[in-house]
Amino acid sequence: MKKDFETGKTAYITLDLEPDHAGYSPEAYECWQEEKLLDLLKLLKKYNIRLSIFVVTKSLKGHQRQINLFKNYRCEFYLHSHSHNLKYPDTMGEIKRGKKEFKKYFGKYPRGYRAPGGLISEKGLNYLNKEGFLFDSSVIPSFWPKFSFFLKPSRPYKDTASGIFEIPFSVVSPFRLVIALSWIKLFGLSLYKILFH
Repeated sequence: MKKDFETGKTAYITLDLEPDHAGYSPEAYECWQEEKLLDLLKLLKKYNIRLSIFVVTKSLKGHQRQINLFKNYRCEFYLHSHSHNLKYPDTMGEIKRGKKEFKKYFGKYPRGYRAPGGLISEKGLNYLNKEGFLFDSSVIPSFWPKFSFFLKPSRPYKDTASGIFEIPFSVVSPFRLVIALSWIKLFGLSLYKILFH
């Protein structure tokens, strides 16, 4: 999180710590290399930026060193499902198993959730409410992953059906392009610079 006291705006920087690329590649942990993680943490420290991490609990076993790098930097951890399976992104089984493993590892229950691929449903939001989650950060108010998400608010709001507080992914108008590294790489930084001005 970074607070700009001149404008009163707050920016949240999040990282999905997962074993694959949104379910489109085999399990691999190249991005978990300590050298790369240390470079990231140095950059965040330089600008005094906190990081919110959504972690897949299936990945916790065998990766304690990498997780400890983030813990030592005082990152905030939240749940990104148990297995990162796009077929079951927000089922009660995924949420409960992830919650249990998260508690076992971190010693406390997760307060927030992010569904794999942003594939959250009303049913999933209701499950989160039943399981005591305070917020969700899955909705991408753009044309991905569901066209109907384009109609969702782009600012934080309370979901009327479940009562869950939703912190949607940031998008930039007028096209509601998602502000995320993969999208910036896809469309090019030049386009984003134009849209930000």
